[in-house]
Formats: sequence, structure tokens, C-alpha cells
Amino acid sequence: AHGASSFQRADTPLRAPVADKNLWTEAVSKRVPEKFAGRVVKERRTLDGLKVVFDDASWVLLRPSGTEPLLRVYAETPDSAR
Repeated sequence: AHGASSFQRADTPLRAPVADKNLWTEAVSKRVPEKFAGRVVKERRTLDGLKVVFDDASWVLLRPSGTEPLLRVYAETPDSAR
């Protein structure tokens, strides 16, 4: 798809580093509802963290840092207000 898009990244501090990223990803993936933030969840990808892709092709990626107690959150959407 082509057109306008908006991309953002935010780092969220955690109490402790995530010890097992695969276990974390699996557990969080199971908690994602079928509808999230007003959009239908089209797919969940677990290659490197958890990427949730929505029906409008927007997405959010949750990825724990491998070296710091941080959760990196990336998102892309066609509408920057979202």
C-alpha cells in the first residue's frame, strides 16, 4: 500500500529486564483481543517481539529490549491522530 503514513516509537521503562523474550511474547500475544484500539486485529506476528497488524494495515510492535529494562513500542498508521 502507498500513501500517507505516520510512524512513532516510544520507550516504556520496565521494573526489570525481560528474562525470556520468547516466553514474554507468547504470553502477551495470548492477551491481545480480537478488537483493539477500535480496530479489528488481522494478525499477530511473533518473529521479533509482538507485532499486531490491524485491518487497515496499521500496526503496533511491542519489543522488550535485550539489554535494558525497557519495552520499545513502535507504531505505524495512515492517520497521525491515531
